[in-house]
Amino acid sequence: ALTDRIQQLSERQLELSSQAIGEMFSSFRVKLITLLVLTAILGLGLAGVTLWRLLNLETEANLRFQEVLSAQEELKRLSAELLSAQESERRRISRELHDEVGQVLSAIMLALGNLQSSLKNDRKEESLRQLQLVLDMTERNAGVVRNISLLLRPTMLDDLGLLPALKWLAREVSRTTPVEIDVFAEDSPEDLPEDHRTCVYRVVQEAVRNGVRHSGARQIRILVRPTDGHRLHVTVQDDGKGFDPIRERGLGILGMEERVVQLGGALSVDSGRGRGTTVCFELPLPESLKNQPPIHPGYEDTIPFRTA
Repeated sequence: ALTDRIQQLSERQLELSSQAIGEMFSSFRVKLITLLVLTAILGLGLAGVTLWRLLNLETEANLRFQEVLSAQEELKRLSAELLSAQESERRRISRELHDEVGQVLSAIMLALGNLQSSLKNDRKEESLRQLQLVLDMTERNAGVVRNISLLLRPTMLDDLGLLPALKWLAREVSRTTPVEIDVFAEDSPEDLPEDHRTCVYRVVQEAVRNGVRHSGARQIRILVRPTDGHRLHVTVQDDGKGFDPIRERGLGILGMEERVVQLGGALSVDSGRGRGTTVCFELPLPESLKNQPPIHPGYEDTIPFRTA
């Protein structure tokens, strides 16, 4: 009886152990299946995110490639415009030299021939008249050459400074065109470096030329002033017909931007149809000029135009 009892207990214990092992394997199977499902879901999610990222990168790469192509096309266009501008400038200088200097030199040669003939025939009054004619034509030719030289590079920009050069530019443009130009630059530093003087003069010259040729302006204001002792602020304002600076950016504006950015400055063009154009740019001043006194209070960036 004891042996049977022990055998029954052993069988029951074995049955309980087998049941526990079965339940443990069943639980392990469920956990394994759950883990596999979660792994598959995470794998699919990771694959989806990776694919989405790859598609975005491909789209971005295509956009960058199109931007590079557009930049290359723009560079080609600007190079063509630059060559065209250079040829136009050379053509204008050539025409000036041929029409003005060449014709005057030819006239001087003829007058010298007449003078020589008058001297041979001992005609004193005619000789004096021809000599005076030669002197007048020589003086006129010297003036033409001087004007061409000043247009290319005004010597007063190097000898006298920025303010006299800007006032000379305003006088010359006002003399040869119906545009009235005023210069307000009394507070500008006198000892600007050569790079700053050249940059300001060329940008102002280009802005004035655009206002005269394309904008149909009648009045132009040029303002040059230091701001807070650290930067030089320049404004060229006209009352012309204006334009769209986003869609109509030509070689002139790009050239102005390049000059200003090269010295660490920034340029902006504010314009619109029927409200004129304002070109503003700032240049950082050298360390030697940063401690100058500030400008007079109330000095504005723009000045209202006089009405007729």
